Amino acid sequence: MASRRVDQRYRDPLELIWLGLAERLGLRIERSDAVFASYDGDGALTLCRSEHFDADDSLAQLIFHEVCHALVAGQGGLERADWGMGQDDAADFVQEHACHRLQARLAGDYGLRRFFAVTTDHRPHWDALPLDPLRSRSAADDAAVDLARLAYHRALTGPWSEHLTDALRATRAVALAVSPYAPQGSLWRRAGALHPSGLPYHAEARRCGDCAWARAEEDEGDDARRTDSARQLADTGEGDARRLKTPAHEALRCLRCDELWVAASERACEGFEARFGADECERCGACCREGFHRVELALAEPFHQRHPELVSRDDHSAYLARPGGRCVALRVTQGAPPRYRCAHYTDRPRACADFEVGGDACFEARRRVGLSE
Repeated sequence: MASRRVDQRYRDPLELIWLGLAERLGLRIERSDAVFASYDGDGALTLCRSEHFDADDSLAQLIFHEVCHALVAGQGGLERADWGMGQDDAADFVQEHACHRLQARLAGDYGLRRFFAVTTDHRPHWDALPLDPLRSRSAADDAAVDLARLAYHRALTGPWSEHLTDALRATRAVALAVSPYAPQGSLWRRAGALHPSGLPYHAEARRCGDCAWARAEEDEGDDARRTDSARQLADTGEGDARRLKTPAHEALRCLRCDELWVAASERACEGFEARFGADECERCGACCREGFHRVELALAEPFHQRHPELVSRDDHSAYLARPGGRCVALRVTQGAPPRYRCAHYTDRPRACADFEVGGDACFEARRRVGLSE
């Protein structure tokens, strides 16, 4: 058979996108069997060869991860080997976790969080991140969250912003084109359309109208704000035509995403929670424990008069304290799950009586104790 001249070569589209991004950012990509990932502090980023990848890894994913490390490290990190890591185990731990949070947020903005996950033994931490990876669940998260938030600001406003946005948009476009053709078990099926909130759609056939955090309420006649809320979705090149067609009077306010209004028939996002049953308050108790710091009391309230032994005072007000994060009036019945009840429910303070179950404060309290995302 006669040979033919070959002067073009096929390359994986995502490799081209992310190798091109690296070049635009001033990074030189080298491959080696000797390391998994290493940065020399002078623009050379060495990554392992593809035969050492796990089945769900890609060169694009590894470059993205290292770009996130660079954003967490800041300008000084670009001039240090391995982004300044490897000198202090505790600091490295925080920096690595900050990188995960940044990567999850940036990928999530484009519906790629499940597609562009971290690899190796870091995956359990990634899988445990909250829906909003830039939110702290506990004091142990604070240092990594602070670094990740700063890095996210750099990603959106810094000198790399335009190039990184272009690469993520291009990756999303490729993923959306390939996903319908991908067989079961393919990583490409992990990338798909986004809910108007910017989160991936729920894996099950849930609807926004059945979610605990979708509220039917008046909006002071500002129907335009409901319609415009669809445009909160990151500019990923796709509009939300279904949302724009939703009649204003049929829209529900989403407590999860400020200013977002959705149709009751809209397929729910990953943050879906079923509406609460009658016993949910006893099973939750978030508002009576670490969800808030204390309950303010007016001097004329019956509770103040009937249970003075429970009332604390400072220079500004009277209040119910929360030693150890639990209200002094809270009674806990141990079990699976434990039950939380107010010992003086009929006399409860006005702030507690006015507390709206399923409202904004309820959602915030549940987030603070880790019951909601």
